[in-house]
Amino acid sequence: MALTTSVKGIEAFSQPLSTLNSEQQNQFLIGKIAFHGSGVDNRSLEQIGIGPLYNAVNCGECHTHDGRTDPTVSPSSIVRIFNSKSEKGDPLYGKQLQTKALEGTTSEVTNGKLNLGDLDKNSFLFTRTATPVFGMGLIEAIDDNWMYSNADPNDKNKDGISGRIGYVKIDGKRAVAKFGTKATITSVREQTLIAANEDLGLSEKELGKTSTDALVFYTRALAAPKQRSNTSTEVGEKTFNNLGCSSCHRETAPVGKSDLYTFDKAEIHPFSDFLLHNMGKELADAGDIGGRDADEFRTAPLWGLGLRQTVNGGLFLLHDGRARTIDQAILFHAGEATKAKSDYKNLSQKEKDQLLTYLNSL
Repeated sequence: MALTTSVKGIEAFSQPLSTLNSEQQNQFLIGKIAFHGSGVDNRSLEQIGIGPLYNAVNCGECHTHDGRTDPTVSPSSIVRIFNSKSEKGDPLYGKQLQTKALEGTTSEVTNGKLNLGDLDKNSFLFTRTATPVFGMGLIEAIDDNWMYSNADPNDKNKDGISGRIGYVKIDGKRAVAKFGTKATITSVREQTLIAANEDLGLSEKELGKTSTDALVFYTRALAAPKQRSNTSTEVGEKTFNNLGCSSCHRETAPVGKSDLYTFDKAEIHPFSDFLLHNMGKELADAGDIGGRDADEFRTAPLWGLGLRQTVNGGLFLLHDGRARTIDQAILFHAGEATKAKSDYKNLSQKEKDQLLTYLNSL
């Protein structure tokens, strides 16, 4: 399929869509340089516009090879802040802690200690780990009607799964959010600019229109890895479906028109419904965030799962990277996934191995 790549090595997440025209291919290359900071650039961080507070000097520090960098050796694990009384976040620290600062500026945190004072009484911290960026333009093109048809917030069909759409208000109108661990972001552009500002200290004005457009296009135009299935994965796929995993991790989603390809519609295979689900107390944040319950999270896409070890040297699964194996990630599931987890624990080792073989083919 034109929207996937068959590359299996370390660059598996870094391939452009084959549907791009020559002008878009050039835009992709410019964006790649901006994203990974791989161009010849002798400017200081101040001259580039980074800071004065920041966590990374380019996007690739958190998204090595466009995946998820090991959070124990990189700034890919970030500490965010939610304040129940202010959309701007904490009065002192804003919406995210920055661990680095330009010379002459005090960083917000050193060795886990807050440097500017205590958090506001209405603020709390929560941890997130940077997610892979491939396929984002395809997710953006998913038909909203498909999400409406899958949402079942009151569990009317009594299957124990009650996924709901993450809505946000834009110019007074309700919009469907497909990005962010809490489904709070509606576009790749918004996601990219938030990260540039909060991770690098770069505003859209400092980036400039040319760099901004190229950076956003790059993060939209990365192809998704193709599933590497064969007859040995068929049994594991049946187990995946029988456990009920596919109730949330839906294999196929329809996409509509996009500037990234010329056809009017197609299908992608992200293995997600992009809905919010109750995941249980162990995974919950310290409190509710922006209309999302503390234990509600958007279903994470599973495409590329079996290539993460090759690309990034480890898995670092779930919203905060706490799970280092697929087995651990499954066992952290609760809430709506409690029955599926219980049934998984009752599988024989052979059945678990077959399931793992299937998941590693994604």
